[in-house]
Amino acid sequence: MCSCGNNTCGGCQPKIPTSPAGAPGKNAYTVLASSFTQPASSANVTITVSTAGQFTNAWAVPGQTIFIENGGYYSVVALVGINQITVQNLPYPNNAAPGTLIANGGKVSPSGERGEAGLAGANGTNGIARVVSNTTLFSAPGSGTGTLLLSETIPANTLNVNGKGLRVTVYWLNSGTSVLQTSLGVLFAGLDTCAGLVPGLLPLFTAGGTARGSIILDFIRTGATTASVYTTLSNLEVNGTPYSERFNMTGLDFTINNNFTIKYAQATSFDANVDGFFVDLIQI
Repeated sequence: MCSCGNNTCGGCQPKIPTSPAGAPGKNAYTVLASSFTQPASSANVTITVSTAGQFTNAWAVPGQTIFIENGGYYSVVALVGINQITVQNLPYPNNAAPGTLIANGGKVSPSGERGEAGLAGANGTNGIARVVSNTTLFSAPGSGTGTLLLSETIPANTLNVNGKGLRVTVYWLNSGTSVLQTSLGVLFAGLDTCAGLVPGLLPLFTAGGTARGSIILDFIRTGATTASVYTTLSNLEVNGTPYSERFNMTGLDFTINNNFTIKYAQATSFDANVDGFFVDLIQI
């Protein structure tokens, strides 16, 4: 058996000496030597880089896609002089906006082309459907009781299953010269949708001047002829507590057209105004 000296053990083969270390490779990237202004999408700009490496080892060639830090993706159009590259701003969504100053010192490196768009995803869930949108100003100046000239039709079978509902939003504006009160009520099919401090009416107070607020009713079908109404009011407190209530309704017919109507009661020298009335379809 051969001894292990200048030969490898086991085969008596001459030992191969280790070669000297090679020279360092050239980097396939560079950095910006000066800032530039982002051109319009698909427009060209000439950038100045700190080294000529893109020329000596030819990683940047016309047609090559490159990435510039803080700028985005570009296509090489031409190599200019010893340290400049003319590039085209590719129409990619995340590139810096045209006119943005791209600061010097940013890295410049080779990249790849953007892939093809993927398949379209499934449709999202439908949002709330608006049934009524009325921004006309309706006023009831003076005193007394009556019904504001505001009535909107809800088509038959809009509430065709239990749990389906309507969100009713009423924006009100009151004005007066003293501490007075007016009340507004919302009717469905001629029936009150609230109890209120006065039956069927929700009280809106003011200390004089102008007061603004809103009434929100979630009107939910609970049966073929029944519904529950959940009411909240802004800019109104009773005994220091925000006013809200649940009111159950019976004797309804959802298979026919029904109307939402606003009625009012008010004190002397007090104006009740409604300047927004919206009804949205909701699913509980």
